[in-house]
Amino acid sequence: MPDAASHRPRRVIVIGGSSGIGAAIAARCRAEGHRVVCAQRRAGATDTVRLDLREPFASINGALEAAVRMLGGLDWLVVSGGTAGYQESAHGAALKQARAEERRTGDRPLDRYLEVAEETMRTSAIGPILALEAAFRFLERPPHDPEPSRALLIGSTITQAPPPDLAWYAAAKAAAQVAYLGLARRMARHGVRVNVLATGWARTPMTEAIAPAKLTKILRAVALGRMAEPEEIADAAYAVLAGSAYFAGDTIEVSGGLP
Repeated sequence: MPDAASHRPRRVIVIGGSSGIGAAIAARCRAEGHRVVCAQRRAGATDTVRLDLREPFASINGALEAAVRMLGGLDWLVVSGGTAGYQESAHGAALKQARAEERRTGDRPLDRYLEVAEETMRTSAIGPILALEAAFRFLERPPHDPEPSRALLIGSTITQAPPPDLAWYAAAKAAAQVAYLGLARRMARHGVRVNVLATGWARTPMTEAIAPAKLTKILRAVALGRMAEPEEIADAAYAVLAGSAYFAGDTIEVSGGLP
């Protein structure tokens, strides 16, 4: 049963709202009449603040405080975004360089692999976990408030069977998801409903970098035979955000039929 006040305009922060799933969730919330501020690496529009999860210690508190001032409070927090080995970024470049060096010398350049691991963990695990911890003071409500606040992590089903070249990304996602489910138990007593939406393969700037042959192989395992559109994931995310107040510490999967 939907939250009794699900149609009241909410104040929403979407971390990672510049593209892909995060942008689709922000658009869906705005279409439903909610006020949204996106916290992202490149701020510029009037409804954005700068937050770089690669440097979580430096930017999270300031970004959240700025966004909350713009909104006049906080009702829903959505944490999306991340980085993977095939992404065209400093992370992806470091991973490719490490593999090339290993092929050339026969030695595993652990310093370069450490660089990849550290960036992945900061962006996809430590940053999202710290974001929830930092947002708690704005999300906290009386224990039996009829309108609990919500926090939703956009997780991944990749944690269940990670491809070899995405092992660090899967480990980071798993760490964040487990932490959110643990924090959900504490925060539920303070009027905050914390959940995880574990998504399958979706069409985003990150997955668009996958080689076509590899993508074809990946999609053979999906019952629907295709990737999700970001708007389809946003539909599922909104159903959790605006839905039953009994969602608490739950993982909801939307995978198109992954085994």
